[in-house]
Amino acid sequence: LIRRDAMSFYAENSQHARACWESLLEQTAISASTSCFDPAIVSSFRMLDHVITSKGSTPFVSRLAYVQLMRHFDTVEETIDSSRRHGLIHRAAGYRNASIALDIYMTAQEGYTDPASRRRQLLERKRAGRRWKQLAGPSYLFLLVYSDAAERIV
Repeated sequence: LIRRDAMSFYAENSQHARACWESLLEQTAISASTSCFDPAIVSSFRMLDHVITSKGSTPFVSRLAYVQLMRHFDTVEETIDSSRRHGLIHRAAGYRNASIALDIYMTAQEGYTDPASRRRQLLERKRAGRRWKQLAGPSYLFLLVYSDAAERIV
Protein backbone atom coordinates (compact mmCIF):
# COMPACT_ATOMS: atom_id res chain seq x y z
CA LEU A 1 0.00 0.00 0.00
CA ILE A 2 3.01 2.28 0.36
CA ARG A 3 4.30 3.99 -2.77
CA ARG A 4 7.63 2.75 -4.07
CA ASP A 5 8.79 6.34 -4.41
CA ALA A 6 7.32 7.49 -1.08
CA MET A 7 10.33 9.54 0.03
CA SER A 8 10.80 11.42 -3.23
CA PHE A 9 7.06 11.88 -3.70
CA TYR A 10 6.82 13.29 -0.19
CA ALA A 11 9.72 15.66 -0.81
CA GLU A 12 8.19 16.89 -4.07
CA ASN A 13 4.62 17.27 -2.81
CA SER A 14 4.66 18.13 0.89
CA GLN A 15 4.45 21.90 0.32
CA HIS A 16 1.51 21.48 -2.05
CA ALA A 17 -0.10 19.12 0.47
CA ARG A 18 0.25 21.68 3.22
CA ALA A 19 -1.32 24.38 1.07
CA CYS A 20 -4.25 22.12 0.17
CA TRP A 21 -4.77 21.11 3.79
CA GLU A 22 -4.69 24.71 5.01
CA SER A 23 -7.15 25.70 2.31
CA LEU A 24 -9.57 22.92 3.30
CA LEU A 25 -9.30 23.90 6.95
CA GLU A 26 -9.89 27.56 6.18
CA GLN A 27 -12.93 26.86 4.02
CA THR A 28 -14.56 24.43 6.46
CA ALA A 29 -13.63 25.89 9.84
CA ILE A 30 -16.32 25.86 12.50
CA SER A 31 -15.85 25.81 16.23
CA ALA A 32 -17.52 23.59 18.80
CA SER A 33 -19.31 26.72 20.05
CA THR A 34 -21.04 27.14 16.67
CA SER A 35 -24.75 26.41 16.72
CA CYS A 36 -25.67 23.16 15.02
CA PHE A 37 -28.25 25.22 13.10
CA ASP A 38 -25.57 27.47 11.59
CA PRO A 39 -25.71 27.44 7.75
CA ALA A 40 -21.89 27.39 7.69
CA ILE A 41 -22.04 23.71 8.67
CA VAL A 42 -24.08 22.82 5.59
CA SER A 43 -21.84 24.99 3.39
CA SER A 44 -18.76 23.18 4.70
CA PHE A 45 -20.32 19.80 3.99
CA ARG A 46 -21.13 20.93 0.44
CA MET A 47 -17.61 22.15 -0.17
CA LEU A 48 -16.06 18.91 1.12
CA ASP A 49 -18.45 16.84 -1.00
CA HIS A 50 -17.48 18.87 -4.05
CA VAL A 51 -13.78 18.16 -3.45
CA ILE A 52 -14.40 14.45 -2.80
CA THR A 53 -16.61 13.88 -5.84
CA SER A 54 -15.01 16.28 -8.32
CA LYS A 55 -13.36 14.65 -11.30
CA GLY A 56 -10.76 17.42 -11.21
CA SER A 57 -9.56 16.56 -7.69
CA THR A 58 -6.38 14.54 -7.42
CA PRO A 59 -6.58 11.39 -5.28
CA PHE A 60 -4.46 13.05 -2.63
CA VAL A 61 -6.70 16.13 -2.36
CA SER A 62 -9.72 13.83 -2.19
CA ARG A 63 -8.04 11.93 0.67
CA LEU A 64 -7.49 15.20 2.51
CA ALA A 65 -11.16 16.09 2.04
CA TYR A 66 -12.21 12.71 3.46
CA VAL A 67 -10.09 13.30 6.56
CA GLN A 68 -11.50 16.80 6.98
CA LEU A 69 -15.02 15.43 6.45
CA MET A 70 -14.55 13.16 9.45
CA ARG A 71 -13.06 15.96 11.52
CA HIS A 72 -16.02 18.10 10.50
CA PHE A 73 -18.44 15.38 11.60
CA ASP A 74 -16.67 15.23 14.98
CA THR A 75 -17.09 18.98 15.45
CA VAL A 76 -20.72 18.92 14.32
CA GLU A 77 -21.46 16.12 16.78
CA GLU A 78 -19.87 18.22 19.54
CA THR A 79 -22.12 21.17 18.63
CA ILE A 80 -25.14 18.86 18.67
CA ASP A 81 -24.13 17.53 22.08
CA SER A 82 -23.79 21.08 23.38
CA SER A 83 -27.20 22.00 21.95
CA ARG A 84 -28.73 18.96 23.66
CA ARG A 85 -27.19 19.90 27.01
CA HIS A 86 -28.63 23.40 26.63
CA GLY A 87 -32.09 22.01 25.80
CA LEU A 88 -32.13 23.18 22.20
CA ILE A 89 -32.45 19.65 20.82
CA HIS A 90 -34.47 16.90 22.46
CA ARG A 91 -33.23 13.34 22.30
CA ALA A 92 -35.49 10.70 20.81
CA ALA A 93 -34.81 7.04 21.49
CA GLY A 94 -32.18 5.69 19.10
CA TYR A 95 -31.53 9.13 17.64
CA ARG A 96 -27.99 9.99 18.69
CA ASN A 97 -25.69 12.84 17.79
CA ALA A 98 -24.28 10.90 14.82
CA SER A 99 -27.80 10.47 13.39
CA ILE A 100 -28.52 14.18 13.69
CA ALA A 101 -25.15 15.00 12.11
CA LEU A 102 -25.96 12.69 9.20
CA ASP A 103 -29.33 14.40 8.80
CA ILE A 104 -27.55 17.75 8.62
CA TYR A 105 -25.19 16.25 6.03
CA MET A 106 -28.24 15.08 4.08
CA THR A 107 -29.52 18.66 3.92
CA ALA A 108 -26.28 19.62 2.20
CA GLN A 109 -27.09 17.29 -0.68
CA GLU A 110 -28.69 18.65 -3.79
CA GLY A 111 -30.41 16.95 -6.68
CA TYR A 112 -31.21 13.54 -5.26
CA THR A 113 -34.57 11.79 -5.59
CA ASP A 114 -34.25 8.75 -3.33
CA PRO A 115 -33.39 9.77 0.25
CA ALA A 116 -32.79 6.17 1.41
CA SER A 117 -30.34 5.51 -1.41
CA ARG A 118 -28.61 8.84 -0.82
CA ARG A 119 -28.31 8.12 2.92
CA ARG A 120 -26.58 4.80 2.10
CA GLN A 121 -24.16 6.64 -0.22
CA LEU A 122 -23.36 9.15 2.50
CA LEU A 123 -22.81 6.39 5.06
CA GLU A 124 -20.40 4.78 2.60
CA ARG A 125 -18.63 8.13 2.22
CA LYS A 126 -18.31 8.34 6.01
CA ARG A 127 -16.90 4.80 6.10
CA ALA A 128 -14.24 5.74 3.53
CA GLY A 129 -13.52 8.92 5.48
CA ARG A 130 -12.98 6.97 8.69
CA ARG A 131 -10.51 4.71 6.89
CA TRP A 132 -8.53 7.62 5.43
CA LYS A 133 -8.52 9.30 8.83
CA GLN A 134 -7.15 6.11 10.40
CA LEU A 135 -4.49 5.80 7.71
CA ALA A 136 -3.50 9.44 8.17
CA GLY A 137 -2.96 8.83 11.86
CA PRO A 138 -1.49 11.86 13.60
CA SER A 139 -0.67 13.79 10.41
CA TYR A 140 -2.39 14.38 7.09
CA LEU A 141 1.06 14.19 5.47
CA PHE A 142 1.06 10.41 5.92
CA LEU A 143 -1.55 10.32 3.17
CA LEU A 144 1.22 11.16 0.69
CA VAL A 145 2.91 7.80 1.07
CA TYR A 146 -0.06 5.62 0.09
CA SER A 147 -0.26 4.21 -3.42
CA ASP A 148 -3.25 4.04 -5.72
CA ALA A 149 -3.82 0.49 -4.43
CA ALA A 150 -4.80 2.02 -1.08
CA GLU A 151 -7.38 4.09 -2.93
CA ARG A 152 -9.05 0.97 -4.28
CA ILE A 153 -8.99 -0.77 -0.89
CA VAL A 154 -10.50 2.14 1.02
